[in-house]
Amino acid sequence: MELEDFFELEISGDGMTAALKQKQLKDYENDITEEQLAEFLKLHGIVFGIKPGIAGRLNEGPVSEKLLVAKGRPAVNGRDAAMQLVVKAPARKDVLNDSNSSVNFRDIIEIPSVQQGDTVAVKIEKTPGADGTDVYGREVTAREGRDFKLRPGKNTKVSRDSLRLIALSAGQPSTGNKTVHVYPVYEVHGDVSMKVGNIDFVGNVTINGGVPSGYSVKAKGDIRISGPVEGAEISAGGSVYISRGIVAQNKGFIKAGVDIFTSFINQAEAEAGGDIYVTQSILHSNISAGGFVRCIKGRGNIVGGSISAGKGIEMNEAGNSMNTPTTFFIGAGKNTFEKEKFYEEKLKKSAEELEKLHLLLDKLTEKEEKGAAGAKDRIMILRIRSTIEKASREYEESREELGELAEVSHNGTEGFLTVHKTIYPNSAIQFGKYRCKINSLHQHLIFKLEAGEIRFESVT
Repeated sequence: MELEDFFELEISGDGMTAALKQKQLKDYENDITEEQLAEFLKLHGIVFGIKPGIAGRLNEGPVSEKLLVAKGRPAVNGRDAAMQLVVKAPARKDVLNDSNSSVNFRDIIEIPSVQQGDTVAVKIEKTPGADGTDVYGREVTAREGRDFKLRPGKNTKVSRDSLRLIALSAGQPSTGNKTVHVYPVYEVHGDVSMKVGNIDFVGNVTINGGVPSGYSVKAKGDIRISGPVEGAEISAGGSVYISRGIVAQNKGFIKAGVDIFTSFINQAEAEAGGDIYVTQSILHSNISAGGFVRCIKGRGNIVGGSISAGKGIEMNEAGNSMNTPTTFFIGAGKNTFEKEKFYEEKLKKSAEELEKLHLLLDKLTEKEEKGAAGAKDRIMILRIRSTIEKASREYEESREELGELAEVSHNGTEGFLTVHKTIYPNSAIQFGKYRCKINSLHQHLIFKLEAGEIRFESVT
């Protein structure tokens, strides 16, 4: 009996699964043996991950659906190196992602201080990956975790073992990119008003009230606002925390170098270099995040406007029963390309500066070795070495940033859009140049880009 007469083999594009599909629904003259099945699979190159007992299942009767006969062992990528805060960090991402937990915005506003000499963050080192094997027996190479260097922040230094960040002065911590800053605090006891005026501070800003329309609050570190924000301009080098939401009436903007945390966003424009976490709703707003946008607490609905995220978007409801147009963009956006251009130019300038400095240093060092260098020359040598150290650090930082941005630009297939409850008609989803429009109501879905096509599957 030739199994080719009864079955055809379907192998996934990545070579990780093989399934049998019956050509004609009729009984075989003799039972199929495990040896016959193994030989049939071997003729098609399938030698790994073959499931036991398949021959017995085929002998029970015709197979009306595809039957999985082999499954590869997927590669497990290594864990990337990461920075972990040592000081207690309110509103941690795992808390905000846990649907069973509640967010206490008082904890978000009240950030503990650190003292000089305190360790404020530690580096969690990368791990190697575990290679896999596809059904053909071919090795599937895993990606090793990406590394990075801790960077000294404002009023912090890197320890000698390069694994800790230590505070150089007392103050409040503010998380930056691969570093932590320690800033002084400017505090407003109540609402921002004419008496207070616009705020532009080199540290952290805490406002124990709201920010009305027309005002501006800028900070090098974090901004924490316990009251509501209206059509104001809020700009932080670190993160922005707003406990009573944003009602902007299409005025002003919210911009954070790191993350934005708030209860709701209504008719506003918000941009974060990292993630945006909203506990209730995002309504008729233009939102952009370099990382994730998550709105999964309470109703967790996003209605109207444009939502863009470099890595993924997660919500309970997308759109509404009135079919309000709502657009979602996943992957590299305008901000990513602008950052790439910025760091490419910075990398080029750092390389050129290093080349000139090394040439100058070589000349002065040669002069010193000949005994012709004076006091001014020796001082210049020290200054050049210090400048080279700074330029080298900027060069490495730019190179790391470009590497991470390239991940977003070229590996957008890893992005996702998850709807835990309902996605309504007239919602549009776009992964780069690929776009799909939702024309009917769906529930519990995750959307991904695979092989140049937007696909979806059920999510529980």
